[in-house]
Amino acid sequence: MITLLIVTAVRFYREGLADALSRRPALSVAATAAGYDEARRLAAALEPDVVLLDAGLPGARDLVSRPGCTVVVDVGDDESEVVAWVEAGASGYVPREASLDDLAATVERAARGEMHCSPRITAYMQQRLSQLSLYAGQRIPPSHAVQLTLREREIVELIGRGLTNKGIARHLGIEVATAKNHVHNILGKLQVEHRDDAAAWLRRNPSGSARVA
Repeated sequence: MITLLIVTAVRFYREGLADALSRRPALSVAATAAGYDEARRLAAALEPDVVLLDAGLPGARDLVSRPGCTVVVDVGDDESEVVAWVEAGASGYVPREASLDDLAATVERAARGEMHCSPRITAYMQQRLSQLSLYAGQRIPPSHAVQLTLREREIVELIGRGLTNKGIARHLGIEVATAKNHVHNILGKLQVEHRDDAAAWLRRNPSGSARVA
């Protein structure tokens, strides 16, 4: 039996997951938590096999770094977002379009020490490992090894065409807040301050991969 701690601030989401997953023969919900402090306390007291963590919870990255097995729920489909969770210590992730069966299967795999990734995410992870290996051999900090995802490259190209965050959101069919977050992350990844600098970077590096000095 795999014991679970479910952590999300949304009560009906928390209770719904607890009810649905407790019906699974291999799963047992030990407790639920609504926030960071409560989750830390319950995780230490109960030592669940798996912590099921809402990606949008404040402090979620710190909870992932705790000892033990953590599966992050409601992760976006951006390659860099998935890899960032894995690098933070997640044992598994569940994308937003996943079914309840997918969620249960991910929890069971994580408890066995396994992780299932889509071919696209697997390919990105392989590229990331190659980058880390290359730059470690050259004694260059990994943070200077930059590779934009396909979505990030698309957004930078739209920036280069003069689109605002609202225009990018409309063009891609995403929320304005999501577009804004992408742009913020891109600027940070490229270590530049202005949108035009990101577009100029992509023109210099059309492959979307380069070392940032």
